[in-house]
Amino acid sequence: MEEKEIFEAETVGEGTEKVGNTETENCETENCGTEIHEVENHETESHETENEENGETGKAVPKPSVPAVPQKTEWLLAALLFLAAYVYYNCMIPSPWLEKLMEQGVRVNYGILMSIFTLLFIIAALYYGNKKGRKPGKESWLYLVLTAAAALWILIFINSVQPIGFYVVFFLHGAAVYWLAVLAGKRRGNALDEWAISDLGRGLFSIPFSNYGKLLSTAGNLGQCLVRSKRENSKKFSQILLGVGLSLPVLCIVLPLLVSADRGFARVIFNILDSFAGGFSFRPWADLTMTLLIAMYLFGMFFGMFNGPDVTQKKRTAFSQVVMVSFLMVFVAVYCLFFAVKVAGISGAMEQIEAGTLWTSTYARDGFFELCWIAAINFLMFSLVKWYSPRAARLMKITLSLLGVQTLAFICLAFSRMGLYISTYGLTFKRVFTCWFMGILFITFGLLMAELWKKFNGLRVAVMIGAVSFLALAYSDMPAWMTAYNTSFQAGRAVECQKVSGGDYMSILYEGREYVPFCAIDPRCRGDYLGYMEEDEDDRVYEFEGYSGQEWIINYLDSGLMNDCMLYKEISVTESPEGLSSEYEWNQ
Repeated sequence: MEEKEIFEAETVGEGTEKVGNTETENCETENCGTEIHEVENHETESHETENEENGETGKAVPKPSVPAVPQKTEWLLAALLFLAAYVYYNCMIPSPWLEKLMEQGVRVNYGILMSIFTLLFIIAALYYGNKKGRKPGKESWLYLVLTAAAALWILIFINSVQPIGFYVVFFLHGAAVYWLAVLAGKRRGNALDEWAISDLGRGLFSIPFSNYGKLLSTAGNLGQCLVRSKRENSKKFSQILLGVGLSLPVLCIVLPLLVSADRGFARVIFNILDSFAGGFSFRPWADLTMTLLIAMYLFGMFFGMFNGPDVTQKKRTAFSQVVMVSFLMVFVAVYCLFFAVKVAGISGAMEQIEAGTLWTSTYARDGFFELCWIAAINFLMFSLVKWYSPRAARLMKITLSLLGVQTLAFICLAFSRMGLYISTYGLTFKRVFTCWFMGILFITFGLLMAELWKKFNGLRVAVMIGAVSFLALAYSDMPAWMTAYNTSFQAGRAVECQKVSGGDYMSILYEGREYVPFCAIDPRCRGDYLGYMEEDEDDRVYEFEGYSGQEWIINYLDSGLMNDCMLYKEISVTESPEGLSSEYEWNQ
């Protein structure tokens, strides 16, 4: 009986060996490494066989290595975004080869590079969205048009003298990121609503940095797929190092013999050594590092947008409307008192301006910044009420309407101050931009009030009006029409100034004050046009940008042959502008 059991065990062992040999022969005859699933099947079978054999002996079996699944979509996305990151980095710091092209007269400027980056950004978004089943809708195309319009402005006008270019660049970044959020369906309200600022903040900061390492993971996946077995890879690499190491001693003997035998070969070797010794530069590595960091940011943004969790807010916490009405009524009462004080103080402010104790610019700026704070607070209250009380009662609507009317009144008050400023000194970019911003605020709160009584997305309409009007303002060539307005406006208001001799110098008399020469100044420091010298309209007087005309003025003479620009100070002024000093000993 025992002999029979031993015989059966030996027979089973032989059978197992035959099965193992048969599997080995089959694996050798078939192509087991061409496709991923064949490799997986073969490794699974071999590990199962090892488990059966080692199960009898009791030895620990290592876990099988699972081959990486190729992420080809992410590979291509990473390549596109790495190229886009390189272009974006060159927008800020041009590479040496780009600087050489510019020196040779090739027109490669910030506008061209930013437009190329925008194009790559759009291509990458459409490609990845298509692979993820996200096709652009009507709203998505609208934001894409705004993004393309901003990029086109940068391409055409970025080198022109237009201060709005800085704001257009910011508009481009915001429009592109918000378009990507719309395409990926990653908006909290799933519409352009009060959550728009939060959606934009998440797209610019939260999502990219929370997925910052995804590009490295994709690169690791590519490496694993190129070399499927880490064990084989390390073995081959060690063999390569061994071969190179064995060749070094022989090379040290052979190279001197070859160098002494041929001068031409010696020159080639010495040139190679010199290039390695003196040609090393830190700049390419710095460029590569910065490009990689930007690419990781972009890839994290795209990956998080299309693969992140759903952020749509579905549940809303409702507050008691009595509590919210009571809360809002406190603000309504405080605003009424504040507005009454401001209106009562207008006459006193006008008297101070006429007496010279209050500058018109200070009066206008203070009103604008007060308005910005009030508008921000009131917009937040509108948003909170809309979110936590979507079905507002009639009393709630009336209270919010009162709050909106007060906001419109504050906007009108701030606009009147800015109108006084413009009527005194004319137009500049900041004044035009401030007026545009206050106009958009007026439209926004008007639509928010209308939204209380009629169901529609008023904020979306306001944002569209703001975006389109901003681009229209940018495309309108602001310097040209501002100059035309100021010329016609100031022609009838220019004051004739007078130059008088002060012995060693010529002083200027303007509005009863005497100004003495201080130093030469860059013509770009000129502010508002004040007047001209003794019937010579080419000899003009301007404000010193950023300083009061009661203390500093600029005399600019455009004779056609040469331009003379001199800074003058009011004779009693003792403090000098930062970075400037008088060219005259008697005036220091």
